[in-house]
Amino acid sequence: MQGNTVYVFDRECAFSAAIKRAIEEAPSAVLTPAMRKKMGEAAVDVVKSVKYVGAGTVEFCSIPTAISTS
Repeated sequence: MQGNTVYVFDRECAFSAAIKRAIEEAPSAVLTPAMRKKMGEAAVDVVKSVKYVGAGTVEFCSIPTAISTS
């Protein structure tokens, strides 16, 4: 696939202070199909804009819009 740019999958990464470890889950349980598509397309745009060649990772950080206090 030389010359092509694709996004393959996503994963969610959380950090646990209690066990001092990163916990990864793939695919992300919190992304909707629309969010997944939009983020994948944004990753492709980033890679193409810098003319990146090779395999790589584009990472996104998300902030919850509502935090439960119960």
